[in-house]
Amino acid sequence: MGFHSIDMQQALHRNHDAGQQQRELQQRPIMEQAQLADQTARLAQAERHKTTQAARSKEADNRNQEHRKKRKTAEHGKNQAKLASSSEASQRPAHPPAKGRYIDVQL
Repeated sequence: MGFHSIDMQQALHRNHDAGQQQRELQQRPIMEQAQLADQTARLAQAERHKTTQAARSKEADNRNQEHRKKRKTAEHGKNQAKLASSSEASQRPAHPPAKGRYIDVQL
């Protein structure tokens, strides 16, 4: 039982496919490891990015809180100064309203 030309084409073709499939099977673990390493690197990068954003957000919150405290103390100081000046003004003797404002010259 010999091979005809058509049978030889199929046999060679199948052998070529078998070799390619064997290479793919041998390369599969390497490809899976590479994909897993890439995925792990992307997840690590995303986690770093997330923690960096959280730290920046926390720093911004701290700065805003400090700014609010400073503004509040400054407003409190202004209010104290106003109260002190108003209490000083109420303690000063009242001047007559027209005294020293008009010069009366008669010739």
